[in-house]
Amino acid sequence: MDQILGFIHDILPFFHVLAALVILVKIYWVIKTKGLDFPAIVISFFRIYSDVQLNTSSNKKRANYMRFNNFTNYYLYLWLFISILIYVIFL
Repeated sequence: MDQILGFIHDILPFFHVLAALVILVKIYWVIKTKGLDFPAIVISFFRIYSDVQLNTSSNKKRANYMRFNNFTNYYLYLWLFISILIYVIFL
């Protein structure tokens, strides 16, 4: 278990860079989809679309946006959880 946590601690800077890139791409995607709307950018980090919303969307671009938003939110939440967990363990 210590080896796994040590390995995760060692590659954590890579995950930080990847998370920064994901945040930048997500901001770009929201601006491209919804325009330069600051509340929409902030809300997109907390919005998870349900399967019903994904399946009932008739607009393909909108459905792709919702899937991308869910994927990036899941990744960022996981990154945040692992980062906090590793930093608490290694303090």
